Amino acid sequence: MNEQPTTSIIIPVHNCRELTEACLHSLFEHTAGCSYELILIDDASEPGTAEWLRGPFPGAVKLLRNEERRSYAVNNNAGACAASGRHLCLLNNDTLLTPGWLPPLIRLLETEPEIGVLGNKHLFPDTHMLHHAGMAFDEEGHPWHIHPGSDPNLPAVNRVRDLQCVTFACVLIPKAVYEALNGLDEAYRNGYEDCDFCLRALDRGLRVVYTPESVIYHYGQSTPGRKDGDEVNARLFASRWRDRVRHDLRSIEVQDARTNGLHSCRSIGSLLSDWLKRKA
Repeated sequence: MNEQPTTSIIIPVHNCRELTEACLHSLFEHTAGCSYELILIDDASEPGTAEWLRGPFPGAVKLLRNEERRSYAVNNNAGACAASGRHLCLLNNDTLLTPGWLPPLIRLLETEPEIGVLGNKHLFPDTHMLHHAGMAFDEEGHPWHIHPGSDPNLPAVNRVRDLQCVTFACVLIPKAVYEALNGLDEAYRNGYEDCDFCLRALDRGLRVVYTPESVIYHYGQSTPGRKDGDEVNARLFASRWRDRVRHDLRSIEVQDARTNGLHSCRSIGSLLSDWLKRKA
């Protein structure tokens, strides 16, 4: 594209060819007509990955290549440096885009300039139930997705709302905000970077917002080694934010149950109970 794109879509890739190809095909099919560029980071994938990433869509992709494995934060920061769009869309390669997913995000970001981070609704591909509708913190300061596994048509998850955090599996951020906050903190390795960034944005007086008007599918936790650094990342996050976050998970669950008029949003407690039963 000769003119500056509105949005730079940044996708790090480490193997997972089948998921990545499905993601890219859905992106090109359902983002047609939007002003965007695509930046792919080949994060030391197996030989031949760079060739097939270029193959299906020649000339449509900026491709960065790592000879050694790097982290989520490092990869997205490199993509942001290469980006020429006004907005950055950080996108996981284990997502599937749906028709009209991008324009509502751009409209909301450009009509409400105080928004610094904008997330959307995610569904599980196998069940079509809710995967992500924003995040909240429990009494110990741990971040959790709100109502995972619930009916995605419930009123509580179908309204625009301000939150402390959203997942960065798919997020839209003004490039100026990303640069002002010095990007993702590279002290984290594949976990908690998104929560940290959201809280830093709030500290700057910006809003973190969830919208249900944009919907995608997200498999989740698909990249090899994704969970390897969880304990270290959790300790780092706690050392910085444990005493500063609002412990709002329970209050959101109660409020949303009232909004729905019934107790049909799945709580974290019920999900843990189901998991323990399956383990037994």
